[in-house]
Amino acid sequence: MDALMTPDEVSGILRVSKRQVYDLANEGALKSVRVGRAVRFRPADVQAFVDGSAQSSNVVRLKRTGV
Repeated sequence: MDALMTPDEVSGILRVSKRQVYDLANEGALKSVRVGRAVRFRPADVQAFVDGSAQSSNVVRLKRTGV
């Protein structure tokens, strides 16, 4: 079982602010787990977010270029 990650750890991986990590979790774009009042993230969910974002970026790029 993988250890859960803190918002600070996720923000370092994604290279965004901790506030952005919380916003992504609140929007449902990044799955999170509540442990009491704390928010934690499964490494697999962070990876899925990265993989999904990469695919979404490719779609947006294709739309912008008209392909």
